[in-house]
Amino acid sequence: MACVVVTTTVPPATDRIAAWIGGFVAAEGCFTKTSSPGKRRFLFQVGLGSADTSTCLLLKEVLGVGRLVTYGRRQPHYDDEVTLVVTRLRDLIEVVVPFMDAHLPASHKRIQYERWRAELLGYWDTQARRRRPCSMAGCAAPSLAHLLCRITSGPRRAGDQTIEVSQTPSDPTSSLRSQPQPPKKAPGSSEPRRRDQGWV
Repeated sequence: MACVVVTTTVPPATDRIAAWIGGFVAAEGCFTKTSSPGKRRFLFQVGLGSADTSTCLLLKEVLGVGRLVTYGRRQPHYDDEVTLVVTRLRDLIEVVVPFMDAHLPASHKRIQYERWRAELLGYWDTQARRRRPCSMAGCAAPSLAHLLCRITSGPRRAGDQTIEVSQTPSDPTSSLRSQPQPPKKAPGSSEPRRRDQGWV
């Protein structure tokens, strides 16, 4: 008899909370994108009145990503607003998408989410600019610009060579020896010294 292994995105002890969050996102969540020349921006948001800040904090704690943004009331009789916002591509790909795949219930919001996810994954695979991981042995950090290692600040490729520049202090008198020296004055000479010859 085959054994089926179920993969979850949260520990089993929080499955009930995850299911509740999935239903809450179906009602209050928002999956959007914005476009500008040469770049797209994908967002997952849940916006509530400030009286429900604790709910946004719970979402952030369970997902472990995103930030809370507060807005002032738009009308005097409105409440202030608090919004959980997730915009980092890697957080969306590695946390939000697996969580929603597992816990967002069948609904109109699920249909919207699946369209948003298809565009997000397509952008991630073909257009998103991502830092490549460092290939230096024992370094798991992403590389910096110009193929430099983030940790050692040396070459990222193992075959590259590092040129070390000697830091031996130079002779402090060498600069003095390189300066033009005034000619010796002959005994009895009264010729004045000229500034444009490098002496005073």
